Amino acid sequence: MNDKEKLMYKIEFQLKKNSKNNENEIWVVLNNNLKKIFLGDADYFLGETSKLLGKKCDYELISDLADRPILIIKFL
Repeated sequence: MNDKEKLMYKIEFQLKKNSKNNENEIWVVLNNNLKKIFLGDADYFLGETSKLLGKKCDYELISDLADRPILIIKFL
C-alpha cells in the first residue's frame, strides 16, 4: 500500500466511524509525509470523499499540542 492509498484508507476508516455518529466532519491525524501528499493532491482526496458521501467537502489543516498535523474534512 503506497502513501496515497494509506491516506485514503485513513479517510475511509474515519468516514465509517463517523456514519454511526452522524457528524458533519471527520478528523484524521497525519504525519508530515501524509500532509505533503494531501496538500499535493487535495482535489483528488476531496473528490473521492465527496463521491463516498454524496456531499461536497472542504478541509482545514490544524496542529495539535504535539505539533502533529490534523486534517479536518467538513461536509457541506
